[in-house]
Amino acid sequence: MLNQTKYIRNFSIIAHIDHGKSTLSDRIIQICNGVSEKFLRKNRERFLDSMDLEKEKGITIKSQNITLRYTSNNGNQYQLNLIDTPGHMDFIYEVLHSLSACEGALLVVDAKKGIQAQTLNTLNHALKMGLTIIPIINKIDLIDINLSSIVQNLSKISGIEKSRFLFCSAKTGYGIKKIIENIIQNIPSPTGGEKDPLQALIIDSWFDQYLGVIFLIKVKTGKILKGDQIKILGIKKSHLVRSIGIFNPNRTESKKLISGEIGWISCKIKNINEKLVGRMIFHSSHLKVSESSSNLESKKIQSQIYSNLFPKDPGSYSLLKDALIKLRLNDFSLCFSEECSDFFGNGFNCGFLGLFHLEITKERLIREYKIEVISTFPRLTYEIELKSKEILHLKDPEKISNFKGIREIREPISQCKILVPKEYIGKIIDLCSKKRGVQTDSLYLDDQVLLTYEVPTYEVISNFFDLLKSVSKGYASLEHHFIRFKKEKIVCVNILINGKKIDCLSSMIHQKKSKKHAEKIIKIITESFPRQQFNVIIQAAIGKIIVSRSEIKPFRKNVLSRCHGGDSSRKMKLLGKQKKGKKKMKKFARWTLSRSILLSLKKMYDA
Repeated sequence: MLNQTKYIRNFSIIAHIDHGKSTLSDRIIQICNGVSEKFLRKNRERFLDSMDLEKEKGITIKSQNITLRYTSNNGNQYQLNLIDTPGHMDFIYEVLHSLSACEGALLVVDAKKGIQAQTLNTLNHALKMGLTIIPIINKIDLIDINLSSIVQNLSKISGIEKSRFLFCSAKTGYGIKKIIENIIQNIPSPTGGEKDPLQALIIDSWFDQYLGVIFLIKVKTGKILKGDQIKILGIKKSHLVRSIGIFNPNRTESKKLISGEIGWISCKIKNINEKLVGRMIFHSSHLKVSESSSNLESKKIQSQIYSNLFPKDPGSYSLLKDALIKLRLNDFSLCFSEECSDFFGNGFNCGFLGLFHLEITKERLIREYKIEVISTFPRLTYEIELKSKEILHLKDPEKISNFKGIREIREPISQCKILVPKEYIGKIIDLCSKKRGVQTDSLYLDDQVLLTYEVPTYEVISNFFDLLKSVSKGYASLEHHFIRFKKEKIVCVNILINGKKIDCLSSMIHQKKSKKHAEKIIKIITESFPRQQFNVIIQAAIGKIIVSRSEIKPFRKNVLSRCHGGDSSRKMKLLGKQKKGKKKMKKFARWTLSRSILLSLKKMYDA
């Protein structure tokens, strides 16, 4: 193993979904002989996508690290630490803590599709971190591409000189060796010395049933050896390093990690209830430990949406809690707190960065922990100012009645950056107007326009991305993030079934859209709710005013079928007895909202 920091290069790859990021990683691994011939034959594509979900969906969900060895044209051998990162905006924090471990990044752009809005956002984060950027135009083997236009647009947006651009085809392998040589020449080696006190940054963590919590770390200064006693910032207890190593691409044990290297350690920690990603590791012998954490750990994660997760089997509550704790180790942006519902029992209120993040989390709970969950449809956080000038934040609409003397309600606003070809700009502006968006900036490029809008977050998660793709025939790209709260006429729509308020179906909505929203919910519930032995009345109310109503007729049993004779009083007695029985049944009947109803309600965001 090389022990000289100057021969280490740590870099990540910034790219949009399907721009060839994982394929480029594969080719770099092959050239550096990072995998055996047997592994190459078994895994010809996407070496770093280890999850089944990643292979099925064709995207990267979790960052993956691999340590490579490469002999350069100058005759020196280098250690290349590559981190393959996600391209979807719902996993931006996964990208950020990967970038924090690097000194450089490869900016990969599809030669046909061009730069995307989400990629620009990630690029800006990398530039703020001071990373060296190597711009790469991929898929140059495709026909009907305009390289000069792509380079000109990207240069104008990013400020990168045109002469610095590299061209490659990750599929065929053309230009890959030139990229590796460029990494060695232009990306600086890590700073810090091996003899300095240990400081290591936790950039990822996950749970292993045999080794406990495993940490992926970047050693900033000093060195860490197997058998060392270490402390994690913010945790008083010290831990013994029992295993240590690198990924090559499988987990491989070694004796130590030195300054500049990226690898893993295990202390056989079994119980962790805190988020540890972004914290620093020190030797226990160091008495003077700085209490300042890294920028990554101290940066507060702002969840975009919230959804309540309940175990399908109520007896699996403790298993779900344990699974979420383990999942949070591996998903820095996941947050949750305990929740109790009148209809679903005990569960958790979880915060996510987007709808796709919610979908992936549910899939991981099923596949990795064998737990099926029921989720309520997504909610947002609203800001409430009371007449006493106290500011509160509400993410559970049904609890709005707990606040007295509300002065105003403010809804979350997102800044949306839309990159679109010029011919579709009119349709995009119309769409943003319908979504209550306000344009704040525009940048005209060679054949594209970068539009900046402020759009209510509710409108953004309500099928905005799909409509954007539809009106632009798939060419528009979107990047959005929360910026502020804005005063609007927001009302709470409550759903009542037979006069009882359903807590998990309450929603906050703009007053102009409240009636239409209420009618839509009532229609969906009416179509999905099973008929009972008694009539079911479904209502939508804003305050004490009923704005929409529907009734599901009961099953009718003919109690007179066997009444062939006698006077009418006998028949009336039977009917009266039936009516009394139905009234009693309606009063004491127990029913639950089926999973199909909740799934139907979530489709409102896709309509």
